[in-house]
Amino acid sequence: MKQYSLLRVFTDEMAVSGDRPVFEVVLEKAKSHQLLGVTVLRGRVGFGHSNLIHASRLFDHNYPLVVEIVDEEDRLRSFVSEVDAMRGIGLITITHVDVLFGARPQPDQKSVA
Repeated sequence: MKQYSLLRVFTDEMAVSGDRPVFEVVLEKAKSHQLLGVTVLRGRVGFGHSNLIHASRLFDHNYPLVVEIVDEEDRLRSFVSEVDAMRGIGLITITHVDVLFGARPQPDQKSVA
């Protein structure tokens, strides 16, 4: 059985890379790397190393976001090397996960259509 990991990229809705939101750039890069799965989660409130609270205010909607990506650890670490210098990323973490369903099929497994 393959070992999978969960990569988390912490950012916020207002963070941009060039003229595009950071979370969209990370999502598209993960898709182009054919990583197993990506989900973007919106938090209600949060803060990072800057101690700036990210939340919704009357005219400021800057929610914290977490981009979660699941795949084999070596594939995730390779992917991180392409996004770690991107401005607007607050923190990147990786942890082991047990994938119970939806993993990439093994070469010896037949795909069920």
